[in-house]
Amino acid sequence: MTDTQKTARYDLHLHTYWSYDALAQPQSHFKRARELDVDCFAVTDHHVLDSLPEVLEIAQGCPEIRVVPSAELTMTTSIGSVDLLCYGFPAELPEAMVQVLGAYHDWQRDYGAAISKGLQALGLDFSDGDRLELLKSYRPSKTIELQGNTHVKGGVIQQYCVDRGFIDRIEDFGDLMSRAGSATRFPSYPHVKDVMPGREGGGRAGGDRASVRLFQERQRGTDGCVAPGVLPGRDRMRPSGRAARVYGEVPRVLRAPRAVLHRRVRLSHR
Repeated sequence: MTDTQKTARYDLHLHTYWSYDALAQPQSHFKRARELDVDCFAVTDHHVLDSLPEVLEIAQGCPEIRVVPSAELTMTTSIGSVDLLCYGFPAELPEAMVQVLGAYHDWQRDYGAAISKGLQALGLDFSDGDRLELLKSYRPSKTIELQGNTHVKGGVIQQYCVDRGFIDRIEDFGDLMSRAGSATRFPSYPHVKDVMPGREGGGRAGGDRASVRLFQERQRGTDGCVAPGVLPGRDRMRPSGRAARVYGEVPRVLRAPRAVLHRRVRLSHR
């Protein structure tokens, strides 16, 4: 590496407590980024951009760190449910994106309710109120106030089912959910044609001239997150041909930094 080359250190897959399955405070990612001299990171909470106002407010005090507004959106596609890591949302979300995120809020609440209903159909005592108490055991109240009574972090509900005697081992949880899904209808994720209408419909949502950069498309792992692995360097991280021009101009200050060499630094995932 020559003196004129700069190494960019980044983490483009982070969750905060605004994601149903995570505990990290947004402030902690900035603190850790400073400790590790990280140039750029992206908060990719599952199904939501609810952390965005809080993250952007904190970012005002950390001008040396570039934050890329992002989300990990799971969609129904022709090949099944797929996680899409989407980068570069505008700080001010256009109405088209607000409606999409509202659909994800609805899905999270509907999916949680289906879990309760499915377990009850199997003769197990698990009400919506029980699910809400589980959420309160690990989620900040402001996330529940905004998102409602959603589904529960996998490890939390799995241990609950063991403690209640619904299953003997955590490893049996997948079979329990399969039986619950046979007893009641579990809602599908929002469809890609509704989330990214420009992709299949040949148009732009609401006339907005913008793009969601789609860097990865992976089928879901067993933990409810994308399959494990370190993100490649920028030389191999090209926007996919499936990227849709949908949601609005990406503010230059929030774009990922350009550099010759890149190295991903792991801050945290949960």
